Amino acid sequence: MTEPEFVPDAPPPAIWPADLPPLEERDEGACVRWQTRFDANWRHGPWSMGEVQRRSGAPLALLARSRDPAALDWSRALFLDLEVGTHPRGGPCLYLAGSARFVDGELVLTQRLARAAEGEPALLEALSREFAECAELVTFSGKSFDAPMVQARAAAHALPLRLPPRHFDLYRMAGKFLRKRFRDQKLVTLERELLRFDRGADLAGGALPCAWHELLDPGQEAVRLAALRHNLLDVLALPSLAAELAFRVESPQEPEEREQLADLHVEAGKDRASLERALEVDPDSFRARLELSKVVEREEGDLEAALRHAELALEVAPDHLADAARRRIAQLKRRLARSGWQEE
Repeated sequence: MTEPEFVPDAPPPAIWPADLPPLEERDEGACVRWQTRFDANWRHGPWSMGEVQRRSGAPLALLARSRDPAALDWSRALFLDLEVGTHPRGGPCLYLAGSARFVDGELVLTQRLARAAEGEPALLEALSREFAECAELVTFSGKSFDAPMVQARAAAHALPLRLPPRHFDLYRMAGKFLRKRFRDQKLVTLERELLRFDRGADLAGGALPCAWHELLDPGQEAVRLAALRHNLLDVLALPSLAAELAFRVESPQEPEEREQLADLHVEAGKDRASLERALEVDPDSFRARLELSKVVEREEGDLEAALRHAELALEVAPDHLADAARRRIAQLKRRLARSGWQEE
């Protein structure tokens, strides 16, 4: 199968952009490795790398809805973004991997480019070593793409590879929290809307599979730099976006965020503590009020308190949910009446 020729919409940069740290290149035989270091003062949007590491990762556990509720530990996290092309014999081929870790206060970002399809196993082996050293994987849409892709390609080469035990997929996490606030939920959109970072002229992600066979051509330096910049910015966005989401869970910035956050607390556990946390975030949370009515009746047997919560739920109920609150109120009044209670 012949790989289509890549023709960029706009001329890519002829040199590595001056607004990024310099690339450190190393020949690894089957792969070429580039490393870029971002010190603690380096900012991506509103967040410096030092501020990211000081930000608590605990709020992200709520968005991740993981069975393991532990916080994200920045020092043990691997930030990952993969680029995939078409294998000469058909099917996908992993050819460019960008990964980053915090080391001694710096974010060290590594990119590996397979020289040809035969270099894919070496790239996978390098990723496997990185996975083994980390407890957490942070991606954007990685549960749908990056994780199954790297596992499938490792299996195709009969290579042992185990992902870090915990996976924070920022695409899914942002979707639960922000829903449909923006035109779409692409990474560049969230960068622009939440981080106030505009990439400017950027190589479209959809062009990268077509660009693969030109990346190592000596006459295609500009294409290679544009592809590396795109992949690097995808990885660099992940720590800052994770920090921004953690911040907004702690301090919701919009009424819609408070409403969604309250719903997440309700979904996290329909116990009294979770429901009270939901009401702290959004006192007008219909779901929290109605569920609290049920918990108070079930755990405390206090029908009058349960009725008060149900009536408060009715006061804040959206039109399409008001009947549920009315049925709950009628149910509680019947139970109270059997005990001799009389409505005032």
